[in-house]
Amino acid sequence: MRSADTTPEALVERLSSAMPSVTVELSKKMLHEGQVPSTLTHALPVNVPQFLYGKGVTEKPASQPEMAFYMSRPAIATDRGHALIYVGIVSWLDQSKSMGRYFYLEKSGGHWIIKGHVVTWQLGT
Repeated sequence: MRSADTTPEALVERLSSAMPSVTVELSKKMLHEGQVPSTLTHALPVNVPQFLYGKGVTEKPASQPEMAFYMSRPAIATDRGHALIYVGIVSWLDQSKSMGRYFYLEKSGGHWIIKGHVVTWQLGT
């Protein structure tokens, strides 16, 4: 994600300079993947109350949500060993926990490991 006043080129430069292992190719792929919508069809495997909201959802959550988060589709490098993903979080209880962050991951031993991250926006700082 980027703000309206940030150009795609400026975001690619920021990601590549903040995380030198992130190639320009991977950053550009992230910009493209971020434009492709996807739908979660079931809750995430975490032990917290969840409510999936999206197009066509008419039901309401059972209680006031504490936070909302958005995950982009991962941009995976052609070597299938490096990836970039964006996570945005909005907290209604503590705005200082609301932020957008890119994570750079490398695959090692069949598992994805976070190797770098950069915050692109944060409320209440």
